[in-house]
Amino acid sequence: MYFSLEHPRVTWIDKEYFLNAAFKSRLRSRSDPIHYVTLNYTSVKVMDNNFTVSLYFYQLLSNVYKRSFVDIHMKFCDLMEKDEIIGDALRSGYYRVPEKERVMSVWKCPAPPGLYSYINMRFRLTALVDTFPFQEGRVYVNVTDRGRLTANGYIDFHIKALRSSNNTTA
Repeated sequence: MYFSLEHPRVTWIDKEYFLNAAFKSRLRSRSDPIHYVTLNYTSVKVMDNNFTVSLYFYQLLSNVYKRSFVDIHMKFCDLMEKDEIIGDALRSGYYRVPEKERVMSVWKCPAPPGLYSYINMRFRLTALVDTFPFQEGRVYVNVTDRGRLTANGYIDFHIKALRSSNNTTA
């Protein structure tokens, strides 16, 4: 079982905080069913624990996304430095960028203004897959600074079973 993350979209950014932002998902090969996610943004301000990242999980029911009881709210630095699921994917995506192209050679908080790229992120959610309350939905993401909305977007997800790669012919 794995989380398939597809159709990401940045829906709005506050130009006082971010010059631009892009959120993408793609398959790396036909034999690998996992969609890898890339996030790029240019921040104008220092990002620290005054920023909060909120994730709201919606369940797809009868072709309508309905808000579920699953929410995650984390301070930006705590998410980036301590979180074992989303933060781990962001950190590994950050280190996939060549060192000379990174704002900081080693990630540390607070994060100074600049162009940030997190490439080919894969979220290790294996511990959640069997216990997650629903199989298909959308995650809405809000980034706030002291309660002021600075950016938002969403990404669709499906929990899927890995297909067997055993091709037996008689």
